[in-house]
Amino acid sequence: MKHTFNTVMYAAVLALVLISTLPTQAQTVASYTIKGLVVDSANAQPEPYATIRLYQEGKHKHPIATGVADEQGVFSLTCTQAGRYTLEAAALSKGFCSRDFVLAEEKQVDLGRLALFMSESDLKTAVVTAKAPLVKATGDRINYAVKDDPESKTQSLLDMLRKVPLVTVDGQDKITVNGSGSFKVYVNGQPNKLMSSNPGEIFKSYPASAVKSVEVITNPGAKYDAEGVSGILNIIMQTQDNTNGYTLTPGIRASQRGINESLFAMVKQGKLTLSGNLNLFQSKSIPTDLLIERKTISAPGYLLFHNEGTATQRSHGNMGSLEASYEFDAHNLLSVSSNWWGFRQNQDVTGETRLLKDGVTYLGGNHRSGTLKNGMDNIEIGVDYQHAFKHPQQKLTLSYHYSNGKTTADNFYWFHQVVNQAGLLDQLTKGTMKSPEHTGQIDFTTPLSASQTLSTGVKYIARRNVSDFDELTRPSETSTPLTPDPSRSSHYRHNNNIGAAYGEWAYQRDALALRIGLRFETSRIEVKYPDGSKPSFSKTLNDLVPSVSASWNLSPTQIIKANYNLRINRPSIDALSPYVARNFPGMLSYGNPNLTSTRWHNFELGYNRFGRVLTLMASLKYTTTTNEMSNYSFFDGRLLNSTYGNRTHAKIGTFNLNVMWNATKTTRLNVNAALNYDDYKSYASGEHNHGYSGSVFANLTQDLWWKLKLGVTGGYFRGRYTLQGSQPTFHFNSLSLTRSFLKDDRLTVTLVGANLFFPQLKMTNETIGKDFTNIQRFTMHENMVFAVGATWRIGHLKAAVKKADHTISNQDVIKQKNNQGAQAVGM
Repeated sequence: MKHTFNTVMYAAVLALVLISTLPTQAQTVASYTIKGLVVDSANAQPEPYATIRLYQEGKHKHPIATGVADEQGVFSLTCTQAGRYTLEAAALSKGFCSRDFVLAEEKQVDLGRLALFMSESDLKTAVVTAKAPLVKATGDRINYAVKDDPESKTQSLLDMLRKVPLVTVDGQDKITVNGSGSFKVYVNGQPNKLMSSNPGEIFKSYPASAVKSVEVITNPGAKYDAEGVSGILNIIMQTQDNTNGYTLTPGIRASQRGINESLFAMVKQGKLTLSGNLNLFQSKSIPTDLLIERKTISAPGYLLFHNEGTATQRSHGNMGSLEASYEFDAHNLLSVSSNWWGFRQNQDVTGETRLLKDGVTYLGGNHRSGTLKNGMDNIEIGVDYQHAFKHPQQKLTLSYHYSNGKTTADNFYWFHQVVNQAGLLDQLTKGTMKSPEHTGQIDFTTPLSASQTLSTGVKYIARRNVSDFDELTRPSETSTPLTPDPSRSSHYRHNNNIGAAYGEWAYQRDALALRIGLRFETSRIEVKYPDGSKPSFSKTLNDLVPSVSASWNLSPTQIIKANYNLRINRPSIDALSPYVARNFPGMLSYGNPNLTSTRWHNFELGYNRFGRVLTLMASLKYTTTTNEMSNYSFFDGRLLNSTYGNRTHAKIGTFNLNVMWNATKTTRLNVNAALNYDDYKSYASGEHNHGYSGSVFANLTQDLWWKLKLGVTGGYFRGRYTLQGSQPTFHFNSLSLTRSFLKDDRLTVTLVGANLFFPQLKMTNETIGKDFTNIQRFTMHENMVFAVGATWRIGHLKAAVKKADHTISNQDVIKQKNNQGAQAVGM
């Protein structure tokens, strides 16, 4: 593997050195530029990613140049000779357009708006299968059109993610992308730290009606940060185009578990465009039982630690976003964006602990109660300035991004009915973690010729992370005042300064597309302990990150692709913090300040076939590393410890398959399936675990009478393997009925029933070590959910917030495993 990595890295370096000599020569050859805008004739909306082909007049067998329109439907091609030409634009299920023109004295030709129409024969076919494709794919990403899904009007974004290829949502709302939980979340192309830190909780409260589409970027190139094994989940918000005016869309969704209120607004006047989204939510959880049984080996016989309890929780919060853009002229665009998130959660927990010799003889135990108050606040602000040069594909972008996140904890546990457990302490934990961050970035893109493009950029990130936890304790079953306990408290500072530079060369001609990139990242880490409990230290990490991708169009509807990239995981402050959490009796949880970056090598082969009736996407991926940063547990003879370490060799194989079948003009079936093989080994501990797992998801939509739309959804997830066990297995199902009312379908109402055949949700999580076995069993009562939702669109507006083509994309932090679900149940 080391030989393979070095070979690919040297090839990338050599390629970038060679292409650096091309700009002067290549630009003198490309003398004509052809540009235009592709739109859908049905609604005059720009058609993103339309295929563009340029032919010599009368010679339509082989194109002399090809390209793809951008997200706004804009395209640009270059040509080296004067003459008569034909340009063709096409998009699947949207139609075709052909334009003849002449290249003579004018060096730039603007073909204007090219409207896509279906031919008469295609139109007849489309009447039979008139379903716009929900899934589109290019060389490095998959796009799911949320706005075209009828269930998106009133469901949450988390519900929509279950349908997105390469995305899996398990029974605890944990999200994986391309088989891995290590991914980053973007909103409109900008990194979003708050969504990346807790995506399951946030997406569950986020209305899908505010989202235009979801992109899964499976092969990020050199211009993206090297962080994130499985790639990027890019959430593209709703925008509308054309004239001045306003639009306002309030929405509401209610169930026996809570209520969610949303409001989306957009206004445009002249060159200024504003858009915003606001969500308010509150929820009450169904009581959840947790049973923990830990068996530890002791000669002779064994000890059984039996812990069971119940938790209920209440939460409320708000989230929102605001975007603005001002187009000074055709070459200069300024855009500003902000996001915020506030969350509060109160939990009441009760439980009982028993210690049994050989599982029979009672040795002692206790009862435990607790009240937990947790909060999270985050704000992000981004500013992007883009300058477009005379050549339409030559652009310079300057970006600045600021974010600041804060989490708080105020948790009190106390014991009673204690038997044979002297020394137990009631504890009050007050903690705060802050993560301010400043980022500056410069990106430049320029064409080298009709078929080549060069992108370069530099970036700097300054992070100042703070972690402060104080504990107050007292002997259990007493009424003495709580007093500070310095031995259980922790004060920690983690500063990280990151510099990066990249270069990426792209080539596209006829059916072939190539991309070679190289990125250098240097990271300076400084760790300090203000209370002097441990010595301060610092270190510098340097990473050279290559990426290579290639694709070949077998036909206008078929493409094969191959990718290699190196991805990096860096630990976040919660994974590094040495604070010891005692959320369960007999168990300790803490971070590791000595963690280092994990380097993942990713290889992927893919095949996509698109059609009006049947669309198929398949990929085979292999990922490997020798220093995975992961959570592990060990028994020290008295307590079970849970921490992090770079101690695992991992080999992961994944086969993904997505099939979308437009069976009739009123019926669509979407199936996502994955088969995984995980192999984990730790030479330090001698542990080894491996095995197969998989998942399947199916969604059927059916148009009924009276404008009703029926949705039927079901899924099964076989838990992935880890070094010391496996994740829970679960299944789910749901039914929905949607209908729109009023003129232009301005009012939409949806009824939803979920998990109708499974009144309880039961999951088991098993961890096995050398001298212990730890089993956690979750039981959620009243698993069935009934909900009603409605949205109402007010006003008229067809103006979209313009975004810079490049923006800041921080994705270099891997978060600590989210244990909120487990911590909600105290023992």
